[in-house]
Parts: sequence; structure tokens; C-alpha cells
Amino acid sequence: MNFHKWTDRSHPQTLQFAVLLFYFNAVFALLETIGINLGSDVSYGVAFIFGIFRATGVINTLGTLAITSTLASAVLSSLVRVVFLVLALGHGFAGLSIANERKWGFYLGIGLAIIDLGGIFTAAIYGGVSQIFSLYGMLGLLWIVLLLGLLLHNESRQYKQIWFR
Repeated sequence: MNFHKWTDRSHPQTLQFAVLLFYFNAVFALLETIGINLGSDVSYGVAFIFGIFRATGVINTLGTLAITSTLASAVLSSLVRVVFLVLALGHGFAGLSIANERKWGFYLGIGLAIIDLGGIFTAAIYGGVSQIFSLYGMLGLLWIVLLLGLLLHNESRQYKQIWFR
């Protein structure tokens, strides 16, 4: 697989901007992985994944162990960093594959945006509705809805249908 373009100027503006948003998400998530918090919406994706873990009981088990063991606490912290890293790589790879006209990258991008959107609602469920109505929550929601809107725009979908492999 030959990924030789970071952006494609022949794409419609909606796809060009979506690619840039994916790159920004990847950079912000990588910075959060190493401990620099700039308010990435990928953190909502992490909240969604951990919401699933909490619903299935995995987090409750690790949380109970974390109270009694520093090892379990370290495992939980490492798990958060791994999820951030996976989502960061996913966002970067989605942007790169959309720039190189891959259909699976387009669908990966939609899936990641939906995970991030689900994370906002998961944060609202576990942290209260005030999570959405805070400045951070509103900007995160705007960012994710903008990304989904760009990907699902008619011009983007038509271009994908004709030109993507």
C-alpha cells in the first residue's frame, strides 16, 4: 500500500478540511498520551470505550483492585494511555487514508467520529449533563459534529463514491 500524499488538493473542500481535522485530533491525542492535555475530543472516544468497560464490569473489577493494589492502578493508567494511543493512530491513519482515496479510511473516519460522539454522551451519563454544557464539552461537541458533517456531506460522499478505491 503506497501512501504518498498527506493531503490532496483535488479533493472537495469538505474532504480536505476533514483530513486536517483528523490530523489535529491525532496530534492532540498523542500529546495527551504523553501527559500534555490540550483538550482533544479523542478523550471523548476514550470515555466511550471506558463506558463500555464500565458497563461490562471490567472497570469495576480494576477499580476495586486499584484501591488495594498499586499494580492494578498502574495497569488502569497504562490501559488509558494505550487506548489514547490507539485512537490517536486511528485518527491519523483515517486522515492519511482519506487523503490517498481509500474507502475503508473514509469508513474508519466515520466510525472514529461516531465513537467520539458516543463518548460525549457517555461523559454526560457518568459525569452529569453539565459535562456537555461546559465550554470544553460544547467545543468538543462542535468539533465532532463538524467532522461528521464534513464526512457525511453530499459532496464528500459523491466524491468518495466516484474516486475512492
